[in-house]
Amino acid sequence: GDSSEGEWKLDIASGQGTYVKSNGNVYTGSYVDGKCQGYGVYTFPNGNKYEGDWVNNLKEGSGKIFWADGRQFVGRFKRDCPVQGEYTDTAGAVYA
Repeated sequence: GDSSEGEWKLDIASGQGTYVKSNGNVYTGSYVDGKCQGYGVYTFPNGNKYEGDWVNNLKEGSGKIFWADGRQFVGRFKRDCPVQGEYTDTAGAVYA
């Protein structure tokens, strides 16, 4: 099952912590009222990773996505979606 460790307030994750889902996904970062809020890192079992800002459990603000195959996106996110930034493909070509 899922597991978590870190700071708690009234039985709700608040502050810094790590949450490990049963599927292997891991979030390490800031929580407010039990939700990902502030800076955090979300790692997938396949090696993909997001590092950046969170608001209300969604990627929001500055962030980076790193794919296990070498691709990456660095830029801004809104409501969990990349909206502006640079994408680098596996050959190293950069797209803005």
